[in-house]
Amino acid sequence: MMETQASVQPKSDNERALKSALNILAYAECTEQTLRQKLLDKGYPEESTEFAVDYMLKHRYLDEKRYLYRLVEYLGNVKLYGRRRIAMQVRLKGFASDTLAYHLEDALSRLDERENCKKALPKVRKTDDKKTVDALMRRGFLYGDIKAAMTAEEE
Repeated sequence: MMETQASVQPKSDNERALKSALNILAYAECTEQTLRQKLLDKGYPEESTEFAVDYMLKHRYLDEKRYLYRLVEYLGNVKLYGRRRIAMQVRLKGFASDTLAYHLEDALSRLDERENCKKALPKVRKTDDKKTVDALMRRGFLYGDIKAAMTAEEE
């Protein structure tokens, strides 16, 4: 017995947007703003997009605070970036301003910047000390941390 076209229920826009949001988040963690923009770019109506984003927030599939802490830890301890570069990269990701205001400084304070600067020093070492300092400054380290790392290396 064949099913007719009328008996097959098409999925609502909300269901499709929700499934698409889950697929986006399964691929990579993202911010609320990014998820909303990706759903809109896929052609979902505003109402369906808001439904999917609200659902993801409610069920904690989308958690900007958790994502912020993980991103700061990754940029600091793996990429070996300094405080200024991390802050810039985080702002480029599109976090909500209230998330940044309350949690960025705390996340940055958990990093050992002097130790990360010491680890980054051999990777950017140049023949000239000024060029080495400039390379570390571009990575976002503060001059005091650079000076301490270079002094510790000479000892």
